[in-house]
Amino acid sequence: MYLKETHGYSNKKIANVMSLYETGNICGTVILLTLSDRNEGSRRSPTAILSIFVALLISLSFVVFYESYPETLWLISMFFYGFFLGSIHHMVCVTVAADLGRSHSKSATSTITGIIDGIGSSGNGAGQVFLGGMIQALGWRFGFLLPVSLAVGCTLIPLCRIYFNERREL
Repeated sequence: MYLKETHGYSNKKIANVMSLYETGNICGTVILLTLSDRNEGSRRSPTAILSIFVALLISLSFVVFYESYPETLWLISMFFYGFFLGSIHHMVCVTVAADLGRSHSKSATSTITGIIDGIGSSGNGAGQVFLGGMIQALGWRFGFLLPVSLAVGCTLIPLCRIYFNERREL
């Protein structure tokens, strides 16, 4: 909806942009998971922090250069947004499932995984309600792009805490 209303993209063009995002997501998942497995003691937080930070910079560039963002740069940015943001989502899901599988019974693992998925879905639903009102009141730039950027940025807070705890353990 954002691309259609603000940039006049057709459904076909929107599908192409989403394909770029998903392609970046797949490439990022493979590359960043490989890099995180090579970290000292298999610590994943440095890779996640760097990735989220780069995604935050991309997201903030959407807000700052809202009206003057060239289309080619927009498409390239969407690939890298998927690479750095979407891939971390997959890394967290895979890591949590693998770690739970090693340390709990199968029924406990499925229960915990269901709780995590349920909380994520609840957050997505609540976010849609709030964003709808914010977009109407503030427009796409400050009602959608800025809150998304802030949410990405806030992800760094617990990641930094995890990173410093991991450093103490080494």
